[in-house]
Amino acid sequence: EGKQLLIAGAAGWPNAFSEARSGSNDVKIVLVRGATLELRFLTDDDSQPLADAQVLAAVGETKQMGGGAPGGLVGGLTDRAGVVTLEVRPGELQFLVLSSPDAPTTMWAGGQKMPGQMKGPDSTTLAPGTNRMTFRVPRGALVKGRVLDGGDKPLAGAEVVSLGFL
Repeated sequence: EGKQLLIAGAAGWPNAFSEARSGSNDVKIVLVRGATLELRFLTDDDSQPLADAQVLAAVGETKQMGGGAPGGLVGGLTDRAGVVTLEVRPGELQFLVLSSPDAPTTMWAGGQKMPGQMKGPDSTTLAPGTNRMTFRVPRGALVKGRVLDGGDKPLAGAEVVSLGFL
């Protein structure tokens, strides 16, 4: 009952999100393509490419997602030059998430300035054709410490992961 979030996809097409009410019998989801997004990810301090990084991008009609779903989500893996090429719809690049073996997980939110996030272009507009953008990724901060149990004893085998964009 209520509103349902739907996603549609087909080989060779960026996926698309839509909303529909339960019981709807004439739902239409339009898949749109026509833009290529070539993203390059470099370290902020020494411009080294970030290879083998997972990238998730949201593209929609507006700069921000607002309360609804993105127009579409696409993902890929960077090559040795730190570049990933994604087939998307023309519109606005709403946000990116980058998970790299060589840097903390970080994000970029269409020009919104947030501590610890990667630096990217001011323009979020994706025109038909090829769109090239470069992002500078912070390496993160050095943090030292211990993981303890409730009794203040060291907890062997515990792992700590940085969620650099919080």
